[in-house]
Amino acid sequence: MTGVTASEAQRHTMVDVFPQLAVEMEKVKQAILDRETKKDEDDTENHGGTLNVESSSNKGAKFIIRLPIKH
Repeated sequence: MTGVTASEAQRHTMVDVFPQLAVEMEKVKQAILDRETKKDEDDTENHGGTLNVESSSNKGAKFIIRLPIKH
């Protein structure tokens, strides 16, 4: 069984597109995270609390939510 063969020029174009696609996907993921984080921050503040984010490149993020205890 054989498949469709790409020319040398097409292969270079495909290789160039993948890194660009990865960058755009990261931008979309970051925009979604920013929007969700803002919503979570607003919800936390509406309950008298705080939301802090500690982030390191390639290490992820730590979300710290503090809510007051009502007696």
